[in-house]
Amino acid sequence: MIARLGRDLIARLGGDLMARLGRDLMAHHGRDLSARPEEAPLVRRLGWMALIWAVSIAALGLVSLLLRWWLK
Repeated sequence: MIARLGRDLIARLGGDLMARLGRDLMAHHGRDLSARPEEAPLVRRLGWMALIWAVSIAALGLVSLLLRWWLK
């Protein structure tokens, strides 16, 4: 019921409610709304992705080792 009310409220206020709120907040903080942030180089973005992947694999390995130790 609450989800339906939220959907109805968003439908009444317009589909771009979050976009309008974001623009208002950005303007309030004095940021240029037309400027796009610079993207990091591809190598840097891929490096971060590889690091996050490696850490997640290490965390899964640690969890599996803890489970093996606990179930012995």
